[in-house]
This record gives sequence, structure tokens and C-alpha cells, in this order.
Amino acid sequence: SVMRWESAVVLALTGILATLSAVGTPVLELIPVWAMLLGGLVAEAGLVFSSVRDPEFGRRVVSKMLQNEFKPERLRDKKLQRQINEALDYRSRIEKGIRERTDSVLKDELTETAGQIDDWIENIYDLAQRIDRYQQEREILHRDRVRAESRATQLHAEYEREQNEAVKEQIQTTLTSLERQLQTLQTLEDTIERARLQLEN
Repeated sequence: SVMRWESAVVLALTGILATLSAVGTPVLELIPVWAMLLGGLVAEAGLVFSSVRDPEFGRRVVSKMLQNEFKPERLRDKKLQRQINEALDYRSRIEKGIRERTDSVLKDELTETAGQIDDWIENIYDLAQRIDRYQQEREILHRDRVRAESRATQLHAEYEREQNEAVKEQIQTTLTSLERQLQTLQTLEDTIERARLQLEN
């Protein structure tokens, strides 16, 4: 969470003073514990109010919240990390713009835009995760593809030489299965390529 250092000081002082007052420290025994707590509460409320009015603090809060939800560092690919960080920074700047606007109509429009950007960030983070997972498994998938293509070539040759119809039927069944596997791998590759292009836009 994001906390201003002033808040930490107020909370710490309130706790210390209230404790000292409760145990009867001579200097503080004239001030009741409830007054200490009330004073701390008022001071903290003032800080919270000033934080709400502070655009830069608000921007940091939103940025922190989004980074807690969408964690770029979980992605292994540095380029994907950078793209997500840029999207989060863009969202933070929109939030700052909202806080700095006094025109309520423009503020409402920017707020609506911010909501749409949140949906957009969620979508591109999902895309980035899928691309990241694919890139981690790319070597295995490439190996599977090469093996399937090589085996399909062998089976085509065997099918042409084979005289036994039952064996030919079994070869054809295996070939159909391999072709499905190759089609699935191609579809996955095409999907990831589209996701990459979408992420770049």
C-alpha cells in the first residue's frame, strides 16, 4: 500500500502518546486518552484529505494499485515487461489529468476513458502472459512440429509402398492424427503472432 510519511509519523505519535497517557505518565496525565486518539484521528483525516487533493500522490496510488494487479515483473520477456509498464504509466497520467481538471464534464469524460483503459490494460496483460508462456514453450513446440513433419513424410512414403489394405488404413489414420497436430501447432503460432501485433498497437 502507499502511505505518506506524514501519516506514519501521526499514527506512531498518536499510539505512543495515548499509551503514555493511559499508563499515567506525569506530563501527559492531564490529557485523557480519548483526546489523544481524537487528535490523532483529526490529524490523519486532514492528511487523507490533502492526499486526495494531491494529484501526484493520487497518481502514485493508482500506479501502485495497477502494478499490484498487473505485475510486469512476472513476465520473463523484457520487451513485454516494458510494454505493460508503458501502459500502466499511461493510465497513471490519465488519472493525474482527471485529478487536475476542474471542468466536471471533461472530468466525467476522462473518468470514463480511464475505465476503458483499465479494460484495455487487462486485455493486453492477458495477451502478454499468453505470448510469454508460448515463448517459454517455443523450443518444445518447434521440436514437436519438426518430429511430426518428419514422421508424416515417412508415413506418406510407407503408404505408397504398402500393399496390405489394413496396414494402409492404419497408416492413413496415423497421418490424419499427425496432420491435426500440425494444424493445431500452426493455429497456435498464428494466434500468438496476431496477439503480438495486437500488443504492438
